[in-house]
Amino acid sequence: MTLQDELESALYKEARKLGEPVSVVREKFEAGDPEVAPAELLIDAIKRMAIEDARNVELEQAHQTIRLLRGQIDELESKLEETIRTSK
Repeated sequence: MTLQDELESALYKEARKLGEPVSVVREKFEAGDPEVAPAELLIDAIKRMAIEDARNVELEQAHQTIRLLRGQIDELESKLEETIRTSK
């Protein structure tokens, strides 16, 4: 998700919380109205992006580990098959 997407999501959430249309909350945000705490909305959006990035890194590392382990399993299975063939 982009920062714009995260911020849009935060604006919708804030609008629901305040019981106001998102267009009104967006105008207040753009005007720097403290009622909608624009700085906090930005910080929260950036934090969510950082968390998502960290999760993506963890997920990619897990996929790499899985690929490595699958390779090791394949190698061990081949060695086992070879051992069984040569022992007959």
